[in-house]
Amino acid sequence: MGQRKKNRTGLSQRELCDRLLLNYKVVALSAKQLGLSTHEYLQKETGWYLANERYYPSLSDDTSANA
Repeated sequence: MGQRKKNRTGLSQRELCDRLLLNYKVVALSAKQLGLSTHEYLQKETGWYLANERYYPSLSDDTSANA
């Protein structure tokens, strides 16, 4: 409890950009030029999907996780 958050999964938009070394200003500009929201643009360009304001890798990327 306290300051520690419960096992959060998924990434925020900023975290996704940071992880993939994307400049958010370039993402926003590119999305605008294509007439897309930044959410739509990131999903289209990265393959990650948005659910409940968090980004997740595509299901096909997660199939190698056999422990």
